[in-house]
Amino acid sequence: TQLSTTPRSAYHLVSKMMMYGPMNASLLDLGSGSGCIIATAAAMSIMATGVELDENTVKLCRQTLERLRLKATVLHVDLYHMESLNISATHVCMMNVGFAPSLQINVLRLLLNSKDSIRVLALMKGYKNRESVFWELLSTEYMDGCLLEKLNITCGTEKHTMCIYFTDEVFWNQVEAYVTDAMEEGPIETFGDKAYSKWKELQNAEEKMPMTPPEQTGKPTNRKRKRSPPRQHLLTNMTPAQQREWERNKRLKA
Repeated sequence: TQLSTTPRSAYHLVSKMMMYGPMNASLLDLGSGSGCIIATAAAMSIMATGVELDENTVKLCRQTLERLRLKATVLHVDLYHMESLNISATHVCMMNVGFAPSLQINVLRLLLNSKDSIRVLALMKGYKNRESVFWELLSTEYMDGCLLEKLNITCGTEKHTMCIYFTDEVFWNQVEAYVTDAMEEGPIETFGDKAYSKWKELQNAEEKMPMTPPEQTGKPTNRKRKRSPPRQHLLTNMTPAQQREWERNKRLKA
């Protein structure tokens, strides 16, 4: 489920990121969702680009930008199958909650291909048993030295911590060494190794699987998520007298 970043958190994140790096900044949001972050950047006269997988979310984001008369680009792209970003951006952010380990490995590969332009990177470090690849990569003494700031971000009703890193040459050397070790053949020892092997298996399976149009499978192309019926409040079906009695009993029990 895509949780939208609150406007206040989006402004807090963008303004903090722009404190670092070059003056002529451009922002790239990987997994832009509803587009709150790129809309905030566009409102601050920053060139912004978003990448999102869900087609309906992309359409909604473009309509919102058009309604607000903001100039920003939203691309309907699957990060899992991308070979290169082909987007020049000085600042990159991603709300990587729920990213599969195999997807995290491919995102690191994409960032490495664009490392010449990226100066500031904001992401969630994650946890050892959750976003394990980023956690393993960033939990080193040198990566802690590249950490510029930590921010508390609200997405929906959940709170997360975003880490802003300054990406110098040594930073990218650490990332490249980690990805290279994960891609080498041999015994699987680390989270990165497991992630890359899983990504490779899925890639090979999809290459062998013939593509069948949705019309031939007989399955609907647009599936709607089933929503639970709305909850009915306890006081909805009470008369005023019953409500007063219920409130009096509640006070007595307290």
